[in-house]
Amino acid sequence: MKTRLKWGKEDIFLSIPDRNILGVLEPSGGEPVADLAAEVARLVKHPTAGPSLEEIVSINKPETAAIIVNDMTRSTPTAEMLPPLLEELERLGVPSSGIAVVVATGTHRPMSDEETRQTVGDAVFAKYRVENHDCDSPDLVDMGTLSTGNRLMINRTVAEADLRLAIGEVLLHYYAGFAGGRKSILPGVAGRETVMTNHRMMTAPGVGIGVVDGNVL
Repeated sequence: MKTRLKWGKEDIFLSIPDRNILGVLEPSGGEPVADLAAEVARLVKHPTAGPSLEEIVSINKPETAAIIVNDMTRSTPTAEMLPPLLEELERLGVPSSGIAVVVATGTHRPMSDEETRQTVGDAVFAKYRVENHDCDSPDLVDMGTLSTGNRLMINRTVAEADLRLAIGEVLLHYYAGFAGGRKSILPGVAGRETVMTNHRMMTAPGVGIGVVDGNVL
């Protein structure tokens, strides 16, 4: 069997003996989104669950916002998703000068300017404040102690923003249940010791792939 795998921006091809193939799992159902930007614009106005962005902004009246995005180790099409979200925020009265895009590097290395530009898109990089999270920054904000006993240290830009949004992919995760979502905060924009303490619990009872209820991670 011959198969193709993505490797950065390139493809690599593997030839696997048929005797080593137990089976091939393929996703079932669903169709690719034809126009991702248009779909994002629609969903921020009419979400499938919870209040719309307009409702959230009208209630909280934020002057600043932090948008957490994935770094280059994830396949999220951030450059396509950000513009309609930013346009809606500005339409609702949040000034561009008060909006920051924070790259959730976790404990990964910071991205270069060119990598960051590719991740968020040229227009966003040129207009908005974009920063890489630094898990070793001396100005992380202490948000208190979690039920697990872990001290939660968070990126200052995220902690001090009036409004926090996170965009990214949601995938099965082998011990956190699912990647994305809450993981945009921890480990995404958390301090190194917070992340390491959290990761040490990967063998705790109740953790596992696809498990959310009762999962301490």
